Order: sequence, then structure tokens, then C-alpha cells
Amino acid sequence: VCSFFAATSVFGQQWNGAQNSTGAIDRNGNVGIQVSNPYARLDIKSVEGSTGGPVVLYPHLRLRTEFMQVEGFSNWDITGTGSLRFDYGTTTSNMSTVLAVSSSLLDYRGSNLRIGTGENQYNLGSATSPSNKSGHFLAFGASNTAGVSAWQFTGNSTNNGGAIIHSDDQGNLYFITRGTATSNLMNVTQTNDNIRMRIHGNGKISIGTGNTDTDINANGDDYLLFIKGGTLSEEVAVRTGWADYVFDENYTLLPLEQVETFITKNGHLPNTPSAADLNGTVKLGEATVNQQEKIEEIYLHLIEMNKEMKALKAENAEYSAQVTELLTEVERLKLEIEKLKN
Repeated sequence: VCSFFAATSVFGQQWNGAQNSTGAIDRNGNVGIQVSNPYARLDIKSVEGSTGGPVVLYPHLRLRTEFMQVEGFSNWDITGTGSLRFDYGTTTSNMSTVLAVSSSLLDYRGSNLRIGTGENQYNLGSATSPSNKSGHFLAFGASNTAGVSAWQFTGNSTNNGGAIIHSDDQGNLYFITRGTATSNLMNVTQTNDNIRMRIHGNGKISIGTGNTDTDINANGDDYLLFIKGGTLSEEVAVRTGWADYVFDENYTLLPLEQVETFITKNGHLPNTPSAADLNGTVKLGEATVNQQEKIEEIYLHLIEMNKEMKALKAENAEYSAQVTELLTEVERLKLEIEKLKN
């Protein structure tokens, strides 16, 4: 029996090939190609070969599948060198890399990559963006196979929401969300309606809508943020000046008569923009300072009026005392007259 195993080399099979290749099968079941003592179930070592020219380093691992379907030939190569590469081609001579994995890089060259299944899937790919431009997307619980801004959501009618981040080649970035709906499909129109935020290629941001090119650039303004529908906040801070210059002793406070004349002629307060000047847009910082200016001016007028009123009250009290004295004197004179008559 021992002579039989020794003759057939069951415990350590060697092969010889065109490149003088050798291999071995260990008694533990590991298979080696160009490896005398294979470490793993399949252990393949690179080999240098030469046919009179430069030395060629063959890959550590290369597997090829070739098969023909009804539509035509299909070939896959799996090659292991400095990276693990997956190549595809319709013939063995036109192979191109689809996926390459190295220690520091995942290089995927397809058009749609899915990670996970069902509601837990992520999709990365390329498709026409809501701006009808070429773009790329990252979708959560949604997939795109049509190449346009329309989506298929996973899940059922009670749990089929999802979200998409979609960019385009103009630098726009769209954030799209959808809650539960009766259909798992979201067409192009519905996609545009569900844009929650858009970062424009020029750095401006719109929230609540994606169709704000006109709104956010109205009158050539420099505003960076547009919010459709307004905001609700517990606190808002605006960096601006203040109107305490009104209390400076050199400040010119218009008399109320002149203010009245100005209003009658112009239809608005002095040093205050008119409705036509604002053109439907109020700058919160400037408006707050302007209103504070008018409030402080009103207080100055009130302080002056208060002084005048106190002076009038004092004068009135003095007149009242004099009148009282006169009345007392009149009463005294009446009594004197009565005595004389008697």
C-alpha cells in the first residue's frame, strides 16, 4: 500500500508545464500552483517567463470565463496582481476593467452600483438630473434604471419612502425626499415637486424648492440663501449697526412740522425708503436700524414735549394760584360793597 501511494504521489503531486511550472497537493487538501507547500486551499504564485525577450511577470491569479448567450459572447476575467481586477468584454481581445480593488482604492466603472437589498439598499449611479442635465446620484431605498429623474422605491404601500442626492454637470446638487405614497414609482414631475433643497453651482442655496434660479438671482442680488414658505426660529441674529447716533448732540432732529411737510410731499418718512425703493424686498438689518432711528427720534420729540408740558403745567399752576387770589379778592370786595350799601 505504501509503495502504491509513493508511486502515485497522492501526498504531493507535481506538474510540469510549458513554463516548467510545478505544483503540489498537500495531504491536508491545499492545492498549490508554482508552490511546493501551499498555504491556502488554492495558492498560486506568479512566475517569470521569457521567450528570448524581456522577462514577463505573470499575474498571481487570473481566472477567465467564456460563454455564449443568445445575445452574443460574454467574457469575464478576474485578475489578481497589485489589485483585484474584474474585466469584461464581448471577445477575449477587447476586455476592459469594470471593477478594481486595491488596498487604498475601489475603482468602479459601471453606471449603477447597488449595495444591499430591499429597503436597506443604497444605489450609486448616473442619470439625468432634475435640471435635465447629465449627473450622478446616491439613492437611499430607491433605484434608477431609466436614466432619467424618475425613481423606483422599495417597500410596500405603508413603508415606501426614500431619499436621493443628485448632482449634475453644472455643479448643482439636489436633495430629494419622498414619504409614504400609494405608488412605488415617482415620475419626473413628482421628483421636481419633492426637491427639498438645492445647492446651486454658484454656491447659492434654496430650500423648499429647486426651481429658484429667477428668485434667488432677482435683481442681480448677492444673497446666498432662499427659503420658500418662510422660516420658524426661536432666535435670529443679524449682524448690523444701531441707531444711537440719533442721541448725538450734533444730530439734526427735524421739527414735526417739517416731518409733516415731507410726508405730505413724498408719502413716506424722511431718511426711510419708500415702497417703490424696496421693490418688494426688505433688508432686515437695514430696516431694523431705520425703524430704531425713528423710534429714537420719536422719543426725543416726546422728551421735548414732556418738558414743554411740565413747563405748561407749572405755568398753569401759577396762573391758577393767581386766579384763586383774584377770586378771593373779588369776594372780599363784594363783602365791602355790601357793607357800604347797608
